[in-house]
Amino acid sequence: MEHTELSLSALVHDQAWGVRNGPVRRRVVELDGGRSLPCVTTGLYLARSAGVPFALLVAQSETGFGGPALRIEAMTEHEEAGEKLLAELRSLMRERNVYRGKVLVLNGGGDYGDEDMAVQFRDVPRVNREHIILPEGVLDIVELHTVEFAAHAQQLLDGGRHLRRGMLLHGPPGTGKTLIVSYLIGQLEERTVVI
Repeated sequence: MEHTELSLSALVHDQAWGVRNGPVRRRVVELDGGRSLPCVTTGLYLARSAGVPFALLVAQSETGFGGPALRIEAMTEHEEAGEKLLAELRSLMRERNVYRGKVLVLNGGGDYGDEDMAVQFRDVPRVNREHIILPEGVLDIVELHTVEFAAHAQQLLDGGRHLRRGMLLHGPPGTGKTLIVSYLIGQLEERTVVI
């Protein structure tokens, strides 16, 4: 299927340009802690959900023209059942997201945008508060605007406040910027960090 988008409608209307039965196509994705996970990149599932038959196509984008990297299409006799199934899948994707609470590095793209972006997991060594040497009160202020703020996130949301905040750490090399960030990552373990 090189450079051609496979779709459920093309399969149904026999416009799939010579698609034949074959194995499910997978790609191994590297996770944190040396783990890996085989993920389906092209596969057609015929199944039932709540007694309703459906076809579910998982297909990796083949055209390279900026479309989604992975598509999921559903076809069923009842539109509501298909919408419900896709909504359930979206919910499960959010719930079981392998990136949640991890430290990530975004790489790739190439000089001309000709390479795929890659997400890599990074291990950050834990830093104890007593290992950070700063003028009196500076770390307290940093914690107030990060760790303490995060501890009250739900109350702030309930009160109609947004959670977007920023903090700029500056100074010459060796003044503790990386150490502070490593410490904060350890204090906010449930947060996803993008480097």
